[in-house]
Amino acid sequence: MSNVLYLPVPYEGYQHYLVGSNGTVFSIRKSDFLKGTWSGRSNCQYRSVQLWNLDNTKPIKCLLHKLVYITFYEDVPPGYHVDHIDRNRDHNWLDNLRLVTISDNMKNRRSWTRPDNL
Repeated sequence: MSNVLYLPVPYEGYQHYLVGSNGTVFSIRKSDFLKGTWSGRSNCQYRSVQLWNLDNTKPIKCLLHKLVYITFYEDVPPGYHVDHIDRNRDHNWLDNLRLVTISDNMKNRRSWTRPDNL
């Protein structure tokens, strides 16, 4: 993806973060990209980032793939999940995400292990 588009986080009080269409999150205040962590059960982990409101009193933890989808498209309606098209949970760029029903998402499951280099 050669051209990356950045939009502010769509949550009130957290717009000092920019979400990239390439699956990155940039902190305007720190002038740096967030590193993120892996979260979830050991057999079902996803990349997540922690965002802080402007006065650093209220953190929110966001699954990166869901944050990217919501920032560029819309909220995820009940009964739907954001799916990684290539089934790689570390590929959080916009073109690799789609909205699917929970049932369809369950059909797309497979065993997964976190890459060693992350």
